[in-house]
Amino acid sequence: MQAFLQVARRAFPALIAALAMTIAVFAHAEPARLKVMVAPTAFEAVYLARDQGIFARHNLDVEIVPGGPPDAMLPLLLNGQVQYAMSSGLAIVTAVSKGLPIRIALSNLNSGQPSTAALIAPSSSPVKTVADLKGRKVGLSSLRNQPHLGMLISARNSGIDPASISFVEIPTSAMVAAAEKGTVDAIYALDPHKSAALASGNFRLVEESVSQFMGGATAVTFAGSKEFLDRNPAIQKNFVAAMSEAFEFANSHPEAVRDVDVKYTKLPPEFIRGRQISPFSAVVDVAALKKMTDAMVANGWITRAPSAGELVDANAPTK
Repeated sequence: MQAFLQVARRAFPALIAALAMTIAVFAHAEPARLKVMVAPTAFEAVYLARDQGIFARHNLDVEIVPGGPPDAMLPLLLNGQVQYAMSSGLAIVTAVSKGLPIRIALSNLNSGQPSTAALIAPSSSPVKTVADLKGRKVGLSSLRNQPHLGMLISARNSGIDPASISFVEIPTSAMVAAAEKGTVDAIYALDPHKSAALASGNFRLVEESVSQFMGGATAVTFAGSKEFLDRNPAIQKNFVAAMSEAFEFANSHPEAVRDVDVKYTKLPPEFIRGRQISPFSAVVDVAALKKMTDAMVANGWITRAPSAGELVDANAPTK
């Protein structure tokens, strides 16, 4: 026993030194370098995570890359040009149903109230309800997205054939001008452009189709390739933690969100200062996601409904 104690006494300092070295190495580990592509809407929390040092606190070195339509971002994930991209829940469902190895890493905005998007029409337009759209044109930021699906569900609910409505793809920033020129009869506008158009008095609210028929479904989400997420669970956990912290900061500091809008959009500062801001959330509502997925199958957009396990990363927060 005495010999054992002597060995233990000699070994103890070495164990302490090894533990201290391990802690030091971990503390000074190089931050993971990531490229994160943001969407034209609901992007503010990503900039806040960078500017408030939240990414750095979670050992992440993030380069923010401006992006475009949801579908256009997915190939960049698959070829490794970016590690995370803000897309739509619907775009992820479509990709996975086709066999593409894409996953939802966490949510960003979920459909609900206050709504971040809505069907609006010029105040002088005869379009006052969805039923009035029969034989008319509607501008969308991209085809086969959540507003498109919401409109199809709403058209049937309103007693008109969805095929009687023409859907036109228009860049987000050009949608209001297209409606004002009469290129389309109504638009499904995204914030902050939707709120700006309504605040101007030149547009009226027709319907919030997505919130009405797919409430709770992931509207704007962060996606990653299955390969990246499977190989880097620690980075994924850090990214989820960082964005969750950024969402909490954004939700409790609306003035900081507005500062980002002033810097990165061309909207009038006076409008931005008073606009309503929808809450950010990292949580994926699995039941609402299934409801949306089933509607996609019913409308013939996909031939099978992927399971939640196929769609959502294991380290994504869910309910």
